[in-house]
Amino acid sequence: EFRPGQYMIFHIPDAPRTIRRSYSISTPPSDSGHFEVCVRSVAGGYGSNYIHRLRPGDKLQVEGPYGDFVLDEDCDRDIVMIATGTGVAPIKSMLMHLLDRQSRRRVRLFFGLRHESDLFYTDLFRGLAAHYPAFEYWITLSQPDPERWAGHRGRVTSLVEEHVSAKDAKNTEVDMCGSRPMIESCSELLGGRGFAADRLHHERFY
Repeated sequence: EFRPGQYMIFHIPDAPRTIRRSYSISTPPSDSGHFEVCVRSVAGGYGSNYIHRLRPGDKLQVEGPYGDFVLDEDCDRDIVMIATGTGVAPIKSMLMHLLDRQSRRRVRLFFGLRHESDLFYTDLFRGLAAHYPAFEYWITLSQPDPERWAGHRGRVTSLVEEHVSAKDAKNTEVDMCGSRPMIESCSELLGGRGFAADRLHHERFY
């Protein structure tokens, strides 16, 4: 049992020292028979290489769930979700849970990546938008190939600046997950537009 947004700690064996890595659960609590994580492969990374080598039937040690970056289910305010890279994992869990609950809250997701090769979950978000009328999403690439990418370009902060206004501050919660610079930039931007500090929730990945 877990709340959307929480993470598990994976124990990484065969490392020079005891290593534990935290990975957010990307699936909703309704998937009670299993959980998924979203892990970017990092050259020389003990945790990511271990995860990417796992095969069906392998046994591993995890602990949790942990974390206070969770969906506020008692709130009926609109939600702005901002993510970069694999920081979208807990956001995906929240989105899927809202869909399971047939929530009518308006949800806007702003998702930033670097290159076309970094894209993932695009089909999922397209499907969610088709089945969840109150859900909208934008994806932007900060370093795209102009000949291969016709979508939004630039940092995710620019999308937020364009689509989230001061009038949203009164009735909107913000959930952010990803890089420290992104969270700091978006927090400063939204704070300047009247968003109270207790409406800005975040989890730093790196």
